[in-house]
Amino acid sequence: MANAENVKDANAKIVRRYFEEVLSAGRMDVIVELIRPDFVFSIPTVPGGVRGIGPYQAFVRGLREAFPDAIFSPTRQIVEETRAAAYWTFRGTHLGPFLGVSATGKVVTDQGIDIFHFADGRVTDIWANEDAYGLMRQLGAIPAVEPGSEPVRGDGE
Repeated sequence: MANAENVKDANAKIVRRYFEEVLSAGRMDVIVELIRPDFVFSIPTVPGGVRGIGPYQAFVRGLREAFPDAIFSPTRQIVEETRAAAYWTFRGTHLGPFLGVSATGKVVTDQGIDIFHFADGRVTDIWANEDAYGLMRQLGAIPAVEPGSEPVRGDGE
């Protein structure tokens, strides 16, 4: 049982380092430490996901260029021997292109859940789900809809 607890503790440390050192600090060297060469990052905003260390480093670089002051804060997590789930919040200033949106200078927030899988002390894959709709609305890519201004469907249209 002690070994299982040690694995859980090690995985919890990996999750913490991922949010603090990789996403919030942009440390490319830590990516190499934490993830396997066959790593896959799946997120709805990137069809097909991101596969491998080099492409994932490029993904994180792009995120950090878009939001250089990005802070990811995991607020809840569940960690097991082979997987973990973390609910996180994000805050950053949009100073570079992101998902086709030019820099706006806006401070935005986001939230999501990342599900991690581990093997041999490293991350094999992460499945991320975030409030992309809310984020894109904050960036002005999706127009805000005033309450009550949306058409009501169900009348045969």
